[in-house]
Amino acid sequence: MTRAVPIGFDPLNGDQAARVYSSFGYSDGLGMVTTNPGGFMMTAGFAEKATELYNFPVDKNDVWIVTFPKAGTNWVSEMAWLIGNDLDYSGAKKSLDMRVRLFEKVHQGMICSLERTRLNSLKPPRYIKTHLPFYLLPPKLLDTSKVCCQFFTQPAKIT
Repeated sequence: MTRAVPIGFDPLNGDQAARVYSSFGYSDGLGMVTTNPGGFMMTAGFAEKATELYNFPVDKNDVWIVTFPKAGTNWVSEMAWLIGNDLDYSGAKKSLDMRVRLFEKVHQGMICSLERTRLNSLKPPRYIKTHLPFYLLPPKLLDTSKVCCQFFTQPAKIT
């Protein structure tokens, strides 16, 4: 059963769009939107995939790392993977991006789609990292997954 996403997506207003597009150096080609409620900014293409993302099947063995960008995501991912794999330093020589997959695809610094194919290629337990807020993640995530790491820092300290 596919569930509807309980949020809306609103296009950026003129002033917001001008600031965002000038900061990232491109025009309105990606069509930015914000979530309502929440105000999380993303591309319209990602908003079109929201139902797929919201209904992504989570497994009881999944390990999710949920962080702000630039807040130690790779550090936490490496620790979680090593602990979950009995400190397998030989296996850790494989690229972290191959061992711990990003849930969402990022293009030009903006979230644009779900990485379902890459995630489905992982053998259990799947190590999945994301920068999305919980309200955009599968609703059964906290009830189903074996481990869920939330790493907080003060956003003002992130550079």
